[in-house]
Amino acid sequence: MISRKVSGFTRFLAGPLATIVGRASRASGRGSGEAVAGLILNRLDPGGIERISRDKSIVLVSATNGKTTTTAMCVSVLSKVAPVFTNASGNNMTPGVALALENSNKSKIGVLEVDEAHLGEVARRTGAQWLVLMNLSRDQLDRISEVKSLALRWKKLIDQNPEISVIANVSDPHIHFATMNCNKVVRVALGNQWKLDSTVCPVCDSALEFGKNEFYRCIDCDFRMPTAKYSFESEVLYRDKSAIGTVHVGLPGHFNACNGALAAILGIEWGLSPEDALLSVSKVRTVAGRYDTIEHKGLSLTTLMAKNPAGWQALIDMLASDERDIVIGINARVADGRDTSWLYDVDFGRFSTRRVICFGDRRWDIGLRLSYANVDHEVVESFERALSHVVGSEAVVVGNYTAFQDARSTLRVSSRPNINGGV
Repeated sequence: MISRKVSGFTRFLAGPLATIVGRASRASGRGSGEAVAGLILNRLDPGGIERISRDKSIVLVSATNGKTTTTAMCVSVLSKVAPVFTNASGNNMTPGVALALENSNKSKIGVLEVDEAHLGEVARRTGAQWLVLMNLSRDQLDRISEVKSLALRWKKLIDQNPEISVIANVSDPHIHFATMNCNKVVRVALGNQWKLDSTVCPVCDSALEFGKNEFYRCIDCDFRMPTAKYSFESEVLYRDKSAIGTVHVGLPGHFNACNGALAAILGIEWGLSPEDALLSVSKVRTVAGRYDTIEHKGLSLTTLMAKNPAGWQALIDMLASDERDIVIGINARVADGRDTSWLYDVDFGRFSTRRVICFGDRRWDIGLRLSYANVDHEVVESFERALSHVVGSEAVVVGNYTAFQDARSTLRVSSRPNINGGV
């Protein structure tokens, strides 16, 4: 809780001033303006998050991968209950939360995406009643730290707030570890597609063994995968081992079906029927520009974002049978994390039969990585130049966070979205 006192007049000015500065930032081409607007709100009205949250029901969604998409799906589901406010652009640190609350108007339900390192602060300041916790893996080690360290912080948050309700993907050992003392945990088994960050027991540091149906256990202590209330297999959602519906999502990839399952479960736990919850999930077809298909100068471009090894591996699986050229953008700015060593944990060798074109601030880093993986590629100085090297009329554009935003900015200037709104 922030105790610095501000006058009523300063608090009154905070919202309008944040709006003006945000618009000026956006007009100057420095981004959406949301981050600076949120910073001003936090500075001029430091108790605003606590005050506005007081009479609202707050759901926080956090993970290393998939939180933006899952948040959008949760918004779609809970909108069946009442109007919902959110931070739809993915501005997921404390300033973004402050801005979303400032703009919440009369909506009484908030579904907020939260950066994994900021979850503790945001949960405490909003008095969140629900958490949706999906996965933890390595990402931006220069900022977020190792996975177990983050899991310990989440565990401390939940241990200190035992009455908070949690939808927990216990197929991830770190999520089970963080929620094992929670009084109101709804355990979900989604399957664990990425195990490279889950090889060690988070309790005693011995090895974890994985067996049939993704079950895991520690070889030395009692830590093991618990029985889950919900499970998800072959696109079918089960509750207490009985099928309750099929998850149909308007976005590609099995990982998005898993995101949809979690969002549907949140709705069911809020009292919606499985049919209504699953129907709401299926209506989400594009999220903050991801999975869009955009027509640009005679090219049909699918835009995707991947920013860490687990996220990249999921996209590589999704693109396994795709034959289009791939345009890859890699930056290493503050929002991406300065360390690009994670590129060597991605199996880029699976692109060995594809044409790959690299752009971005760290284009030579990804170029070198592709060389070691024996992937034929070109390195060019700009996104526009990369597109000029595409063979054919279609391509897939994949960037980490700021490279994706740079590409989207270029495409917004001189392109039009495909009316189908996705892939």
